[in-house]
Parts: sequence; C-alpha cells; structure tokens
Amino acid sequence: MSDARHFDVPNYEEIRDTALRLLPANFRNPLIGQGLACEVCSAPIDGLMTRCDPCLRQRNNWTGQLADIVIPLSYAGSKNPQARQDLWLYKNSDHPEVSRLALNRLSYLIWYALVHHGPCLEAILGPVEVVTSVPSGKAGKRPDGHPLEQLTFYPTQPTRVHLVRTRDAVERVVHPDSIEVAGSLAVNGKHVLVIDDTWTTGASTQAAAVALRRAGAARVSVVVIGRWLNTSWGPTEQFLHARPADELWSPEVCPVTRGTCPTPS
Repeated sequence: MSDARHFDVPNYEEIRDTALRLLPANFRNPLIGQGLACEVCSAPIDGLMTRCDPCLRQRNNWTGQLADIVIPLSYAGSKNPQARQDLWLYKNSDHPEVSRLALNRLSYLIWYALVHHGPCLEAILGPVEVVTSVPSGKAGKRPDGHPLEQLTFYPTQPTRVHLVRTRDAVERVVHPDSIEVAGSLAVNGKHVLVIDDTWTTGASTQAAAVALRRAGAARVSVVVIGRWLNTSWGPTEQFLHARPADELWSPEVCPVTRGTCPTPS
C-alpha cells in the first residue's frame, strides 16, 4: 500500500521507519483462502472449508450478532516465538522492562496496521466512531486496568468506551452476558472497533462483539494482534511446514483483506 493513503499522525515517518525495521523479523502475516485458512480468523483449515470449526459454530449460534470483520495482524506460535512471547510478557512478566519492550513491539505492529490500513477498514465498513478493547476473562482480575488498554488506539481518535467483565468468561464459549458496555449510549448506531491481543477460538472476542450489538452498535470490527496457532493439530503443523522457514512479515500485505488493499469508496 502506498503512503498516500495513510492517516496523518504525528511523527509519521520516524515511527514508520522504526516499524519497518522492527516488524518483519518478529511477526508473520496471516493468510486467507479456501482450503488454506479460515475466512474469519485465518486459522489453518482442512479440505474445502471456508471457516474453521469454532468460527463455523459461532456463526450458526449467533447469526447476525458477531463481528462484521476480524482483522488478525500476525500469527503467534512456534514458528514465530517472539510474537508468542510478547503476547504473554507484555501483561504477565514480573519485570517491568521486559513488559515494556514486549508492549513496544506490539505497539508498532498495531500502529502500522491502523495508520496504513485504517482507510482499508473504513472503505468496507465506514468510519470508525468508537474504539474499545476486550476485558480480562476474569472479573475483577485487573482493577487498575488491563495493559491492553495501552494498545487500544485508532488514528482518528474516536470516542472510547470500556467493556467491563461482570463475571468470569466461560472458556471456548461466546458468553456476552459476562460483559457490560460502560457508556452504551455512545455505541448506539455506531461503528465500533474492538481491539484484542490474542485469538485462540475467538469466543471472548466475539462475546464482546455480541455485547456491543446488544448495546446498539450498528457495525463491529475487530483487530486482534495475534492469531494463536495450536501446533499439535495436524493441519496446523502441515500448514506451518508448507510455509518458508525464513518467511518475514511484509508491509505489502493488507491485514484487512490478507491480500491487496480494497479500492477506496
């Protein structure tokens, strides 16, 4: 994508150049395609499927209530251990400097994606009007705020609302009743962007999307930093082995389409 379409942000060239030095060796672009990767979350799939099993079940159970689009920024797994480590260390390390460095790398990834490809998202769903992040899966676990809030960013500075976990999430189950939208009037009729750090089955992220729909959001888009890969599953292992071992993250891949950038509306 050419720089002509990026959002205007302070210190653009300096941050862009740092991102382009830092990101290729640490992250890996997700894919999409029939028989290759899930059209929703980019998980490896087997055969002629277009969606992985969790995404297919979620569509069947929550028709019309899930996110309009899911945008994973990188795979996280054994083939790119830095991304996997950063997604854990930024919020769990006992060493502040280690957490800071992990957060820094993740922040460049999300900055580049949204500054360069926010216009791509808006070409499909219209302007982002509200931004929020997925809360911890444990109610009350982080009373001082989740570190993900430091990565919750959008270049046009839309209204920000908070999602509150009122009861513990149920693992692998879309459970919107466990999430409260604080300031629900702000999302009514709006395009809400949800930021999450890790997607495994997508249950927690899609629960946030359903909760926002119930609060009146007209459109919900999701940006997830890392699509976690389970390398013990056969198709995933085959998928990773089929890709070049030295494959690098490329700025030329649009994370919105997992290919070329859409035509501006």
